[in-house]
Amino acid sequence: MEKIFLSIIVPMYNVEKYIARCITSILNQMTLECELIIIDDCSEDKSMDVCKEIVSRFHEKNVYI
Repeated sequence: MEKIFLSIIVPMYNVEKYIARCITSILNQMTLECELIIIDDCSEDKSMDVCKEIVSRFHEKNVYI
């Protein structure tokens, strides 16, 4: 039986106010068969800093920024 692997892709552009809730929710629901890919489209706010801080708390998850 083949193993199913799920990739979740989150595009991000100037969503500093909302990205923490989004990323935390996804990471809390992820299993080892999942990966999270965050794509920043040159945000002009601190979205990337917020993401890096949250992701650092979930070091056992498969996250790519």
